[in-house]
Amino acid sequence: MKMNIEDIILKLENYINEHFDIGDDPDYTAEADLFEYGFLDSMGAMEVIAFIEEEFSIEITQRDIVLYPMNTITEIAEVVAAKLS
Repeated sequence: MKMNIEDIILKLENYINEHFDIGDDPDYTAEADLFEYGFLDSMGAMEVIAFIEEEFSIEITQRDIVLYPMNTITEIAEVVAAKLS
């Protein structure tokens, strides 16, 4: 299942916006560090990973978490896109 990165980013943005307390924060962008800005914590990260695994039918392993930066929506989307290709 090949998806373009923009579609993945949009799905991630929508999920995070709906499930976490983002509101209309102007700092919330695909390039914002989700942890640095306080949009996600470690529990939130686990929820996002569970969403990704279910939504895209892929597995995010501990190795992926260690090897690839996944602090921004764009970085997360790049990992998802790579696993889908």
